[in-house]
Amino acid sequence: MPNNGNSIVAGLSYYAGNPSSADLKSFDEPAGTIVIDLTSGALRQKKAAQGTNVDGYSDVFTGITNSAAGAQAPVAATRTYITGSNVAITAGRIAVGTLFRWRFGMTKTAAGTATSTIDIAFGTAGTTADTAQVSFTKPAGTAVADEGFVEIEAIVTAIGTSGVVTGEFRMVHNLAATGHLQIPAAVVLTTSSAFNTSTVTDIGLCITTGASDAITIGICTVEAINL
Repeated sequence: MPNNGNSIVAGLSYYAGNPSSADLKSFDEPAGTIVIDLTSGALRQKKAAQGTNVDGYSDVFTGITNSAAGAQAPVAATRTYITGSNVAITAGRIAVGTLFRWRFGMTKTAAGTATSTIDIAFGTAGTTADTAQVSFTKPAGTAVADEGFVEIEAIVTAIGTSGVVTGEFRMVHNLAATGHLQIPAAVVLTTSSAFNTSTVTDIGLCITTGASDAITIGICTVEAINL
């Protein structure tokens, strides 16, 4: 089997490049070959013959996960990147249909009643330097201690320089009308403005709690699929 100078072990082709790059147009392997990107470790399978564009490849394993189990206490009214929420990718991997899903627990003391903002940050830093492209406002609560659970899902509906992401924030909590919320649950749907997805290497969550809030975030998990 030809390999253009790359090593092949047990039918796997080791390609020292990015399998989403144009270099794969001339990677001389038959359809069905599994290609390993030595930079990211991604596995991709060739779907078409040599000379086709890079869309002739599909990911073998499309999921990326991250998590953090330690307690996090964001400073009130200060935008904070949630540890464990970051998805790190190679630029250009975001596709139409890419799905991100975050889950985390959140406790509050009796302090603080104001609204909070949670945003999905896209950029290249994996910090608060990244831009809030999809933002959700958690409704105001009351001065009562409470435990809540948040799930955020976001799907990419357009890519490139006019990329668009639609996200939904869902929160439930222990109390019926006090604590985190004055209603049993909150659901907030938001669509981003157009932005460039092709340069993004980091996607994560930031939270800006309300004034005087004393919030603790527990376990945080994230999964990204169809990359």
